[in-house]
Amino acid sequence: MAPESPSPHALVTGATGFVGRALVRRLVADGWRVDALVRRPDAELPEGVTAVVIPGDAEALIDTVGALAPSHCFHLATAFRGVHVPADIGPLMDANLTFGTMLAEACARMPGIRFVNTGTVWQHYDAAP
Repeated sequence: MAPESPSPHALVTGATGFVGRALVRRLVADGWRVDALVRRPDAELPEGVTAVVIPGDAEALIDTVGALAPSHCFHLATAFRGVHVPADIGPLMDANLTFGTMLAEACARMPGIRFVNTGTVWQHYDAAP
């Protein structure tokens, strides 16, 4: 008899959003271990999802992802402003570009991890392809 393989383990960003919340609920229901990278330690997450606060720099994020050792990373997090002002540009860049790039780097250092990055129609002007 073959040894039982461990349950898949997901690391999810954006778990407090509409799509992310649905994803983590489904993963938990399907028997996955689920950790959510969140901005605040008091983030409201579905039952069975463990909150992990996003570290402040790339090296700490690499260490965190390495310690969690997920089999899959689902990157759904985003910062969105329907209407922005110039002061929003830095925080939007940090959340939407820098963080995703640091997360991809951290995952690239994990052998065998599967990385899923998502986007929305909002990324395209007038919903054009």
